[in-house]
Amino acid sequence: MRLIDADALLAAYDSQHEGPPGKARKLIEDAPTVSGWSSVEDGLPETYLSMFSRFHGTNKWSNAMWLMESDTVIVAVRFPDGTRTVTTGSLHDGKWGTKISPVLNPVVTHWMPMPPEPEVIKQ
Repeated sequence: MRLIDADALLAAYDSQHEGPPGKARKLIEDAPTVSGWSSVEDGLPETYLSMFSRFHGTNKWSNAMWLMESDTVIVAVRFPDGTRTVTTGSLHDGKWGTKISPVLNPVVTHWMPMPPEPEVIKQ
């Protein structure tokens, strides 16, 4: 998937096409947009009770369970050597979990919601 500047694409389309808007312009207008990155210093994803919450405070509770969790989001990660990458992650009791090994000391700096699933267009 490529992220594009839809406003620039619409302007280019309009400069090349006269008359009423066509099907291509409608597809561009209706394309999902990405809301942008949020700094973890400005806020975190909303959390809710996890499926493990009913065991909290019982003898069945373990360190592998968490009380609160967030939906999976896209995260920007910085490593101690200054390199960066993007992956997915979620919060578990206020701590980030990603697909990156904790041994590498990843630090989540920004996050954004997952984009909506694409619609299948039947022709």
